Amino acid sequence: MRKFLSLLTMCLLTTAAWAATVTIDLAAQGYANQAEVTTVTQDGITLTFDKGTNNNTPKWYDTGSAVRLYGGGTLTVTAAENITSIVFTLASGGTDNLSADTGTYSNGTWSGSAASVVFTQGGTSGHVRIQKIEVTTGGSGEITVAAPTFSPVAGTYYAPVQVTLNCATAGASIYYTTDGSDPTAASTLYSAPFTVSATTTVKAIAALDGKTSSVATAEYVMGTATEVANIAAFLSQADGTMVKFTNPVNVLAQYTMSSGNVRLFVKDNSGYMLIFGKIGQKYNNGDVIPAGFIGKRTTYDGEAEFEASETSNFQAASSTSPIAAEEIQAADVESDMFGHYVYIAGATLGYTTNSSGAKYLATISDNSGEAAAYNSMGASISDWDATYNVTAVIGSHATDEGTVYQVWPVTLEKVGGETPVTDGVATIAEYKALADNATFTFTGSAVVTYVDSNDKRYMYIKDETGSAMIFGTGVANGFAQGDVLSTGWTGKKYLYNGLYEITNTANLTASGLTQTVTPVEFTTSDINTDNQNIYCVLRGVKIASVNGRSFTFEDGAAGYNTFNGSVTLPSDLDQTYDIEGVISVHTNAQFAPTRFLTEVSVPKVADIATLLEKTSGVTYEIESDITAIYQNYNYLYVKDNDTYMLVFGVLNETFENGDIISGAQASWADYHGAPQLIPTGSTFVKSGSGAAVQPEVNAIEDLGTDMIHYFVKINNVDLVNNTEDTRYATITDETGSIELFNRFTNNKVTLPEDGKYNVTGFVSVYEDKIQVYPTEFEQVGGYLTGDVDGSGIIDVDDVNAVINVILGTKTASSYEGDADVDGSKIVDVDDVNAIINIILNN
Repeated sequence: MRKFLSLLTMCLLTTAAWAATVTIDLAAQGYANQAEVTTVTQDGITLTFDKGTNNNTPKWYDTGSAVRLYGGGTLTVTAAENITSIVFTLASGGTDNLSADTGTYSNGTWSGSAASVVFTQGGTSGHVRIQKIEVTTGGSGEITVAAPTFSPVAGTYYAPVQVTLNCATAGASIYYTTDGSDPTAASTLYSAPFTVSATTTVKAIAALDGKTSSVATAEYVMGTATEVANIAAFLSQADGTMVKFTNPVNVLAQYTMSSGNVRLFVKDNSGYMLIFGKIGQKYNNGDVIPAGFIGKRTTYDGEAEFEASETSNFQAASSTSPIAAEEIQAADVESDMFGHYVYIAGATLGYTTNSSGAKYLATISDNSGEAAAYNSMGASISDWDATYNVTAVIGSHATDEGTVYQVWPVTLEKVGGETPVTDGVATIAEYKALADNATFTFTGSAVVTYVDSNDKRYMYIKDETGSAMIFGTGVANGFAQGDVLSTGWTGKKYLYNGLYEITNTANLTASGLTQTVTPVEFTTSDINTDNQNIYCVLRGVKIASVNGRSFTFEDGAAGYNTFNGSVTLPSDLDQTYDIEGVISVHTNAQFAPTRFLTEVSVPKVADIATLLEKTSGVTYEIESDITAIYQNYNYLYVKDNDTYMLVFGVLNETFENGDIISGAQASWADYHGAPQLIPTGSTFVKSGSGAAVQPEVNAIEDLGTDMIHYFVKINNVDLVNNTEDTRYATITDETGSIELFNRFTNNKVTLPEDGKYNVTGFVSVYEDKIQVYPTEFEQVGGYLTGDVDGSGIIDVDDVNAVINVILGTKTASSYEGDADVDGSKIVDVDDVNAIINIILNN
């Protein structure tokens, strides 16, 4: 990892204090998925992970690209010199409950002065996901102000970059310039990432309590990439050439490594290509990658490769249409097949072993012969002696004898004695005996034990031989507890994180017969994988802790509120409860409550603002009436008092602007930097109608992080569509520009043609980037010239409107019409005279 020397972190003190910053990137340690993590040492810094009071040792997971530290676990950071700052980069999906034994810790940043700091993850369940740790040490322990750092780093780029400034000193303000001059405290105050689209030198300082850091400098050079229209044109370029694709390509297969780099195979009508590097996107077979991505033409292992980076400008797929694999035989694997997406039936696997006996894929053979193979795409191999149908891409490997072309499996499907069956199974026990991924027809009788009436994706069934869970969008529609299923329905046996599910169902219907369903009497000791999917009841149990949707019982047994739209976890942990539920599995067994037989009292809060002051994940009843503004399926924008909010989750009703919701129950969670309410869906019901909420008129410069979820209207903007991704557009008024993202396509919101509009929508944020989700467009241009206030007549009110714009008491976007009456692009006294002339001439 890079070690930032004290020349970049020295503050301007009377007595100089040297400091050094070390960044430890846990993704760069080469961990395998779910590997245990204990000690990491780099540049004099040592990280020691320990399970503490938890049963789970800290582990690296590819999901989130982070080390997971579980509740009760500890992380000790030690250094030879005093540590003055520790900054964590945390992945989403976890919960930051870290506390420190010394100094001050808040929101991922620790400050203080100590040679060793012990962090403890609070709670008895849940985890925090740690990606990077940046440790700053100071030789004398004297407080310093670290110089700002730049992301991305200085260099040559071939597309506009979003520059983020950071400072390791907690509480420091950052000031920067983009004209090459040295910044001072009078320079621009950094508040959000900014775009560099031309060659620019950015200089920055950090300041705190009268102390100022040294000047940090980054030069961003905008290079020009060679445009290529297709893969064939890319292949014709010399190594080292930066290229920009002007046409889209189609995805064949992608594999993401623990480092974050991907192997991505694509094609178009002219050829096949391998993309390697960090692209910031996850694609699936058949996805279309929009034009505009940029990278370097290189050669690796004897074949051309597209070298990508975080700034390569890969966009989300514009559409998708699955691509079938070419059926070939092992003997067909030659150089002309590089990059092809193929299918080889009835193949066997050959392997080599290392000194410890671990097996590595080496060959794939069928009736035609043998081909070299390597497991470069993450395929799972459970049985080396089995016969497989292999879906793969053709890769290459350079050797002293030349380039060898290999089969890189994407999926391996067992055949032969374990061919997935399509014959009928009469009982759940017979279903459990099937091979994983087997398809089947159920010819017996089964009764529904539980359906999630809110989410509709979960339905549990049983017969005399066992219990099972059916999963899929809408599978529970029309079913109720006690319904006996008609025979002859079909499904697939699927294993997900240790839980067996029935998926891909068809012909699921109720027979019209019903049975009484009684839950099995269990204790918390029965919460184990052997009892998964059983509908049961726990009596007289106490919950020890709640962390979001996760909870633990007094004896340490785990629970998870799978059905949180229908079930509210209690806040009173001193009470004992009788609880019905099902035994679920997510790696480990856990209890998923379906109903609290003992009444659960839900605490109340006055309004949404008060709820946001409470611990996330805990459900409260909101006493104030909430007014609905706009709904798009699971997105519902609301307002109470002066607080705008997004409600995200499954709802039982459809709301219109002005509908009143009383007695709503919800918790809150953070999503990419913004709070949102997680509803108890059954409590979000229309209780009356009120006045519709009108959008607030704002200029673009007003739209900041303090206005997330606000319902706004921005007048007189110039809209320009993104030609490479039709979900995006940019709008500009005289105060600035902002990106539109068409979130509500399901409500048939479409971005209009380029032009001038009044735009209504909601302010949002995604990973620190402010956006507007539009809901309505009004084309501007139907107003009379000089009718600045849009009243339909030109009078002295329009004169006053222009004067207000000149004086700055109003913005031009506050008015329906155009304040630039004479078209000079400047609103000044000439526009006042122009209106007076119009009035006099009329």
